[in-house]
Amino acid sequence: MPLRLGEPEGFPTPASLAEDADWQALLGTQLADTRKIAENWRTGLAALLGLVTVFSAVKGEAAISGLEFRYAVATGVLLLMGVCVAVIGALASLRAAYGTPRAVSRGELLSTGGLPGYRYELACQAVSDLRWARWTTLTSLVCIIAAISVTWYGPRPAQAIIDVERTGSPHVCGKLVASADGYIDIELSSAEATRIANKDILSINAVSEC
Repeated sequence: MPLRLGEPEGFPTPASLAEDADWQALLGTQLADTRKIAENWRTGLAALLGLVTVFSAVKGEAAISGLEFRYAVATGVLLLMGVCVAVIGALASLRAAYGTPRAVSRGELLSTGGLPGYRYELACQAVSDLRWARWTTLTSLVCIIAAISVTWYGPRPAQAIIDVERTGSPHVCGKLVASADGYIDIELSSAEATRIANKDILSINAVSEC
């Protein structure tokens, strides 16, 4: 019976060699590619964190000063959450972009399959950190948008409308703005404000409208 020679089993085929080459090429670039993407997220998160901080420090008090107490508290909580979440996201993006400095033992390197396996684990960790950075960015934006919406549309306490009878002068009707140091300030319907001394007031009556 004649012998037949066939292709031995276990030897790599051209297709498997090409797959291995592609995999090695991917291992060599995916860590750098992931960290480059993370750097862009880090820049965006830093800008977002700066925006939230500036808004909270400069506009925060003025934006919530006229709101009802519970809505003012809600706005403050949302802004604080936005800042905290943005900080967490910024730290996650920094880890994704630059990693965490630490010493690697020989045994740990060998347990991951050598340098390619170690780089693969670093890339997986960078992807996980980048995923955290993305979610925290979206969460921070939601908190900021919610806080701005509350400041725009949240109810404000109704100002008292009063009719003031003065000595030797016509009645004045408008919104009571302030009362201090022997004077009251009234905002008229024309959006102008007038100040009246208490000694010139004969009577003050609360009215529903002027």
